[in-house]
Amino acid sequence: GGRPVGHDELVDRLRALHGGREVREIPPEAVRTARTPDILARMLRNLLRAYLDRDDSPHALAAVDLLLVLIPDSPEDLRTRGFLYERLDCVTPAVADLRRYLELAPTAPDATDIRARLARLAKTSHSIH
Repeated sequence: GGRPVGHDELVDRLRALHGGREVREIPPEAVRTARTPDILARMLRNLLRAYLDRDDSPHALAAVDLLLVLIPDSPEDLRTRGFLYERLDCVTPAVADLRRYLELAPTAPDATDIRARLARLAKTSHSIH
């Protein structure tokens, strides 16, 4: 990814994605030029993954903060930032992000787990103060 490909290579890639079947027509989305915000988001997601893999929460938090500047209502990024805030013992912003996540994705597969996590965080914040 990230480099121009010719027509033949694109057809080969599409054929591979379609189980070797012949590709008669190239879908427009396959040749769409990536917009700058899309490229930035992809780079930031790669950085975020690398920082998470290294268990580098402060840098991961910086990456997800920038992602949320680009895509403010990204449920997944809000959830990730909430988890990072929790890991860094920043309960108030963790709760805010996880609540916003549930507002944006109330039927997400992990919604029940997030609600339980919020309840635990509420108890934690009361016991700290």
